[in-house]
Amino acid sequence: DISAPVLRNAPESWSCLPGMLAMCGPPSLLDEFEADLQNSGRIPPSVRLPRQLRRPVALYPAGLRDAGREGQVQLEGRIGTDGFATAIRLVSASHPDFAAAAEEGLRQAQWEPARFRGVPVEGPVKLTVTFMVR
Repeated sequence: DISAPVLRNAPESWSCLPGMLAMCGPPSLLDEFEADLQNSGRIPPSVRLPRQLRRPVALYPAGLRDAGREGQVQLEGRIGTDGFATAIRLVSASHPDFAAAAEEGLRQAQWEPARFRGVPVEGPVKLTVTFMVR
């Protein structure tokens, strides 16, 4: 999807870039980011990507584990300037119970937010959770 994301709980003055990076922040910073990106052809060195502080932990649904079911869930969302995932969207899931467990795990994860020129900005996150019986 190349459209810009919808911001939740962000200042009204913020906007988002469309595309793979889909970074959100103050318009003046986004203009600088786009110019730097076009000039260098890669993510500018003034961008610090999010760093995971607390991993997502998805609890295996007991009924599915006991039945020996395995599966996978793909989620997309945004890492807010507070370091927590927001706007989580289910991309695919092999079972609804796996999806619920993965979404809850993602909500409990935490990142140091992305920064552009030292300013926290909101950015995309994609996560695949695989449930395997061991």
